[in-house]
Amino acid sequence: AGGLASLESWLLRGNGCQWPHSDWHSEQMTTMRHAPGAIRLCWHCDNLLREQFTERLKSIAVENTTKWVLSVVCRDLGFDDMHAVTLPELCWWMVRNNLAEVLPESAARKALRMPKAIVQSATRESEIVPSVLATSIVQDKAKKVLALRVDPESPESFMLRPKRRRWVNERYTRWVKSQPC
Repeated sequence: AGGLASLESWLLRGNGCQWPHSDWHSEQMTTMRHAPGAIRLCWHCDNLLREQFTERLKSIAVENTTKWVLSVVCRDLGFDDMHAVTLPELCWWMVRNNLAEVLPESAARKALRMPKAIVQSATRESEIVPSVLATSIVQDKAKKVLALRVDPESPESFMLRPKRRRWVNERYTRWVKSQPC
């Protein structure tokens, strides 16, 4: 969806430090990368929290990454940020961006309206029924139906009286323009 640099620029568009456990915050904002994303901090909190890895920081980074991905999905699908992204919309966005292979099986089943897979603890071999995975169905549907090739010949060359294309040679044109009249 754009990488960490895009996430950081999206974070800097907001205002306010995201670390609530400080009694003083500066007005200058920066971002701190923390797996799996980034956090918007004032420079004071950035100095306090640098090189620290806590569950609270991780949860803020996960929340930021989630909000940013949903914002990118809304923007790419033509919605405003107030739109609540549905599962079919998210699946469609993933297919459009060639991410169908990372779609989880449960999400693919829900998007295709397939029943939940029932995992039985003890079954006989005769009761096993093979079924197609929902992710493979999504990947099959996401395959390119038709590969288009662009014809190098222009359409006007096939007319009854073909129109000629103007021949342009930059080097020759520069040479002609440099010659005295």
